[in-house]
This record gives sequence, C-alpha cells and structure tokens, in this order.
Amino acid sequence: MRVRIVDNEPDIVEIVGLTFALRWPDAEVLHARTGAEGIEIARRDAPAMVVLDIGLPGGDGFAVCERIRRFSDVPIIMLTARHNEVDKVRGLELGADDYITKPLS
Repeated sequence: MRVRIVDNEPDIVEIVGLTFALRWPDAEVLHARTGAEGIEIARRDAPAMVVLDIGLPGGDGFAVCERIRRFSDVPIIMLTARHNEVDKVRGLELGADDYITKPLS
C-alpha cells in the first residue's frame, strides 16, 4: 500500500508514518512538504491514500485537494489544526473523504 502524507510539520509526518508502519508494516509511506509536491506525488505514484494538511507553504490543502480530484479518486484524508466547521464543510465539498483535526489523541 502506498500512502502519501502532504504536511510540512515533521512531527506529524513521523506520527502518521509510524501509525501506518505499525498497522501495515509493508506500507510505503512518503511525504511532501508543499502543495505542489503533494500534487506531483499523487499524480506520479497512484497512492492508495493521501493524508493532506491545509496549512502548506506555497498554497493550501484545499487547492491541493481540488487539483488532485481533477485526475484521481484516491481517498483523501484532511489532517489539520483548523477546527472551524466552515473549513470542514469546505474540505469535504472539495472532495476530501474525511476531515481529522490536530492535535491527535
């Protein structure tokens, strides 16, 4: 299984990567730090899942989600510090499959 994490916070990338490694030891987990990198790896790698932050350098996760939806139906999980109901609705309307808020517990 290929999982792609698009987040610029190293701690979050590490936690999500370890979680997948514990549950699915054969998972290939790679990450991107910017929205542009995230779009490229989603297009190039055909991942089984994308875990996507909203607050990214050089753009936001909403735009990344929308761009990925133009060429892929890969499951997208938004993982973000934004707890606002409007942001949740926006993310889901743009094509995210789920919306999880940080901090993780």
